[in-house]
Amino acid sequence: TEDITVSEAGTYTLTVTDNDNGCSAMSSADVTEDENSPTADAGLNAELTCTTLEVTLDGSGSSTNPDADLSYLWSGPNGYSASTEDITVSEAGTYTLTVTDNDNGCSAMSSADVTKDENSPTADAGANAELTCTTLEVTLDGSGSSTNPDADLSYSWSGPNGYSAATEDITVSEAGTYTLTVTDNDNGCSAMSSADVTEDSEKPSADAGANAELTCTTLEVTLDGSGSSTNPDADLSYSWSGPNGYSAATEDITVSEAGTYTLTVTDNDNGCSAMSSADVTEDSEKPSADAGANAELTCTTLEVTLDGSGSSTNPDADLSYTWSGPNGYSAATEDIT
Repeated sequence: TEDITVSEAGTYTLTVTDNDNGCSAMSSADVTEDENSPTADAGLNAELTCTTLEVTLDGSGSSTNPDADLSYLWSGPNGYSASTEDITVSEAGTYTLTVTDNDNGCSAMSSADVTKDENSPTADAGANAELTCTTLEVTLDGSGSSTNPDADLSYSWSGPNGYSAATEDITVSEAGTYTLTVTDNDNGCSAMSSADVTEDSEKPSADAGANAELTCTTLEVTLDGSGSSTNPDADLSYSWSGPNGYSAATEDITVSEAGTYTLTVTDNDNGCSAMSSADVTEDSEKPSADAGANAELTCTTLEVTLDGSGSSTNPDADLSYTWSGPNGYSAATEDIT
C-alpha cells in the first residue's frame, strides 16, 4: 500500500516500481520508540493525631528523558484530588501520586498512607471529698488509662486560687473543684475529670449557763449547759472541765466547788467544737456576833439589857438577829431587855 500503519520500532523501506518498464526506486523511514517512564514517590507515610491535625506528603518525580515534561496528579479518600507536587491533607486514607511525562505520555504511580491516632485516654479525678475541723487535708486519687499501646500518659491538675500539680494523686487543704487532665503524649489526645472538695467547718454553739454562787446554805449549784448547731447532721457531745481536775460528759453539771467550769460542745460529725465558761464563786464569809457583857439581876435590878451586835466584811451583807434563852425565850432584835 502507499501508506502503512505500524506499532513496532525499526526501519521501514518503501520500494516504488514502474510496472511499465520494470524500473524501481527505494526510500526508508525509521520508527523509533520512547517508552522511558518517569519515577514517582508519594513520600513517607504520615499520622494524624489530636495535636497533628494535618500532614504534608512530599511528592516527587524524575525522568531520564531529556525532554521530560512532568506533571503531578494526586487522588485520595472521598474524591480528593490535587495537581501539585506536595499536598497537605487532614483526612486519613491512601493518597496516590501519578507522575506523567507529557513529552511521551509515560507515567508512574506511588502511594502513601495517612493514618489517624485520635485514641483518647481516660481520666478519673477520684471521689469527692470533704474537709472538716479535724480533716484538714484530703487526698484525691487520680488515675488514667489508654488502649493506645504506645501511650505515654502525663497528669495535670488545676484547682482553686491557681492550684496546679503534675502528679497522679494530690493532697489538698482547700475547698473547691479540682480538675485532672490526662494527656497521652504519644498522640496529644487528652481527657478530663473533676472532683469536688467541700468544707464542713460549721461550729456548734456552747453555753455553760449563768455564773453561780456557793454559800453557807447553798452547798452545791447546777450549771445548765447547752449546745446547738445549724449542721443538719450534727452529733453533739459535751465535755466539762473545772478546778482540781474536774471533768464530766453530761450537758448539765452539779458542783460544790468554786472555780471556772468550761463546757466544750463538739459536733462529732465534723469535729468542730465551741467552748463556754461559767464561774462558780463562793461566799462563806461569816459575820461576827457579840451578845454584849454578862449582866446580873438583883432585888433592885429586875431587868437588864443585853447590847447585841454583829458585823461582816461582806460588802453585800444583810444581817439579821435571833436570840434564844431560858424557858423558850426568843427575840429578833439586835438588843434585848
